[in-house]
Amino acid sequence: MYSKEELADLQAAAVDESRKYLFLKRIPQETRKGVLDPRVLKNVQEKMKKKVIYDNSTDIENLDLMKNRLSMGGENTDLTSTAILIQHKLIQVTDHYVAVTIYQKEDKQTKRAALLFMHGGGYFGGSVKAIENQLKLLAEKSNAVIFSAEYRLAPENPFPKAIEDVSGVLGWIQKNALELAIDEDKISIGGESAGGNLAAVCALESTDIKLDKLLLVYPGLKLGDDQGSFSQWVAENFQINPDHKEEIYFRIHRFKNLSSLAGRLYVQSEEEVNDPRISPFFSKNLQTLPDTFIAVPEYDILTPANEQFAELLVQKGIKVKLVKYLGMDHGFFDRLGEAPQTEDLINELALFLQ
Repeated sequence: MYSKEELADLQAAAVDESRKYLFLKRIPQETRKGVLDPRVLKNVQEKMKKKVIYDNSTDIENLDLMKNRLSMGGENTDLTSTAILIQHKLIQVTDHYVAVTIYQKEDKQTKRAALLFMHGGGYFGGSVKAIENQLKLLAEKSNAVIFSAEYRLAPENPFPKAIEDVSGVLGWIQKNALELAIDEDKISIGGESAGGNLAAVCALESTDIKLDKLLLVYPGLKLGDDQGSFSQWVAENFQINPDHKEEIYFRIHRFKNLSSLAGRLYVQSEEEVNDPRISPFFSKNLQTLPDTFIAVPEYDILTPANEQFAELLVQKGIKVKLVKYLGMDHGFFDRLGEAPQTEDLINELALFLQ
């Protein structure tokens, strides 16, 4: 667990003078640049000793799918201090059902804001349960009703099955706003990693629903063939201290391989990765997006593209808040109770929702 002082350090974000929408969150009690947060460093070093790395060269037919799925996520802590009501529903979407979990405070307030938030997992793993403590805390901090869907996973259900599920649940929320005691003018969508991709795609496609906000946590928005994509990364895009170079390279390569594998499982047809339904970065309708929040870690192959995406939205006149957590890596949303950055991020999401 971390101290209150470490959490307080993160609240004092520095604004980037060249990009007023960018807020930099420094590593608590650290003055060096280009280094990993000590908790991330320890985790990476342990994986280096065990040589834990994803292999993207595996023939799909020989992939141990369940082993890969079970390796995702991690232990986290319930930090809520009030009772959170949890409800489970099965929502019919076209010819099948989607499991939806709802989190909200146990009080009599009506007409709350609503957020549909999708878990990550590279399109082939992850679950609502894995981020339940995060969603409970977000419900408590924001006073909103938080929905999360168990969208269908690849490779059994490749693109665009997950998009169909998320879009269907979003429509169900709007249609049942009165019964759900939410304000239909304050429905937002968001997600982390692959879930952020699905959220952005659905936000662009849901022209019949006026979304209030879009909240993205290190989303995969650009599956193209340049930096920030699933295929490669460019070291020059990152500030790297020689003391942590080996660990940073290992961490980024590990996630690069996982991302490449995820892309192969999710996009199985002849679809172009520049298709906006696969890579919303390339959409011609970015100006239709609502106010957008994006959180990125410093050391993530997706971060350069996400920073470019934020700049594109600003150019389109969209209100954007981009928060960059220095020293952090992809997946830190999982570490509630371990990393102060995770709690701080949930505080940021709650403030943006409000």
